[in-house]
Amino acid sequence: FDQGIKNYIIIYSIVGILITFYIIDSACGIFSDKKKAYRKHIETIEENFNAVNFAQGKAELTYKAKSVLNDLVKYMKDNPDLKIKLEGHTSEEGDENFNQKLSEARAKVVLNFLVSQGISADRLQAEGRGSKEPIDPNNRRSNRRTEFIVIM
Repeated sequence: FDQGIKNYIIIYSIVGILITFYIIDSACGIFSDKKKAYRKHIETIEENFNAVNFAQGKAELTYKAKSVLNDLVKYMKDNPDLKIKLEGHTSEEGDENFNQKLSEARAKVVLNFLVSQGISADRLQAEGRGSKEPIDPNNRRSNRRTEFIVIM
């Protein structure tokens, strides 16, 4: 930072692997309502909804995944300005091209479920990340997942 900048705090939020930084003037104590709401959404989604996992080689929603997604639908309906990006992931087994397509299918099946429950598609983005971003290299099952990232 420039040496003339003082009294600043850096706040970061981690959602999955996304890190968002804010620089806030601590002398003024300014933290906009929008940023407060954004942080609340991140905390709520990270705590309650990043639990959509899949069977190996599959992009089918389990009963547990649908239950989690139904709760996310309610949360999104209660927060109509909320937009999220859905990131599909796979474990490292198998061919890289297959894993990429599978991760895209996982993100898309979640998007389609949310839309079928009344969430507008313009509030959602879907992206496949393949097997490039494991959250636990020793637990393949935890890497077969879809993560939700709040879009501001």
